[in-house]
Amino acid sequence: MAIPLMLHHGSPRFSHSIEAATKEAKLSARIGKTSAHDPAAIAAALGSADRENVEVALEVLLPDLTKRDVAAAAELARSLEPWAQREQALLFVAGAWADSDPEAGAQWCRSLADAEEQLHCLRALCNRLATTDPARAIALVEANGETDTKVLAQEIMQHWPRRDPKAAIAWVENRRDPELKDSLWNHLALSFAEIDPQQAANLAAERIVSEKIQDEAVISVVHQWVLKDRKAAAEWVELFPEGPLRERARGELVDPR
Repeated sequence: MAIPLMLHHGSPRFSHSIEAATKEAKLSARIGKTSAHDPAAIAAALGSADRENVEVALEVLLPDLTKRDVAAAAELARSLEPWAQREQALLFVAGAWADSDPEAGAQWCRSLADAEEQLHCLRALCNRLATTDPARAIALVEANGETDTKVLAQEIMQHWPRRDPKAAIAWVENRRDPELKDSLWNHLALSFAEIDPQQAANLAAERIVSEKIQDEAVISVVHQWVLKDRKAAAEWVELFPEGPLRERARGELVDPR
């Protein structure tokens, strides 16, 4: 039986869209409806001293343009001055590329003149893509010869275990840099801790070489495991040899902050 949807004035489910439409209508009245869909007019609104114009441009007009023509939105964002919401526009467009053409988006990120903007935009794109296709995201990082592979790969590891844990483990296993490998095992263990604490425990105990990184990974895994299954976490901790790590882990069993 279909349940009728009862709407009332001020419903939070619809108030945001109504407010956005109202703002867009006001802005359209000021600059003309046709201009409201023109990149140059949107850029002018983003650089406006009128805060409402800026909000509408960021919340309504730029997203609308991005849906219709992400390449045009990308060029608009690239053309903005720093004071005209450039950073927000660049990051928004970079994330949107992940939904339409990640490879083209990565090329666009690399084409930006500023190295810091390149990295931030590529991070936004890869993080967005990693939620649906982490293998493709990591391939983009490698294909672009990104010098900050470590940072980007660590962030992608937050998503990969939920999509394809075997592929994530295999990718880290094939890294040659020992320091990078330990760092990635650590991040992978933290990600697994939320969905499979036993697997996370195995990764932390068996794969990480650095004692310092391993200790921190183990404590983080215990912390997450206690939230899911205190008894199983306690049984694992009791297998630890006597020493500072065991005492720290026991502290997590008592007070998992």
